[in-house]
Amino acid sequence: MRAPIGFRISNRRKSLKISQAALARMVGISPSYLNLIENNKRDIGGALLQRVALHLQIETADLTGDDEQKLLQDLEEAYADPVVESLDFQPDERRQLVAQYPASAGAIARLHRAYANAVASADNYADRLRSDPLLSQLLHQILSGITAVRSSAEILRGCA
Repeated sequence: MRAPIGFRISNRRKSLKISQAALARMVGISPSYLNLIENNKRDIGGALLQRVALHLQIETADLTGDDEQKLLQDLEEAYADPVVESLDFQPDERRQLVAQYPASAGAIARLHRAYANAVASADNYADRLRSDPLLSQLLHQILSGITAVRSSAEILRGCA
């Protein structure tokens, strides 16, 4: 899945208050071709990408979106999680989320990572409880103590 370079070009161009026709003229392409690029209907790369980055005063890497590509992969993993995979998402939704709302996309990816880490920690702890005889014995003692406290409370409640 390619990063949405066109959306970033469009957002940067608009933030610099450059018209589509003006940018197209600066980089030597037609406004309609730039429109196709900005709407992610045509790929851009090589010398043209470098000229666009130069005129938008931005690094080429910021337009190609290596970080965004990683974020897209993280979102793919989050959306494939059994908890959310049955939800009906639009095919291009993740790309648009990364392009238009990168902070929100990052938050979703970060929350999924934290959730996955918590599940893994719980699984590791459960495995350790099952396999470590000392922890198993301590857990048994704790549960026995809780049972004794409950029994005592029930006896005291019956006396009142």
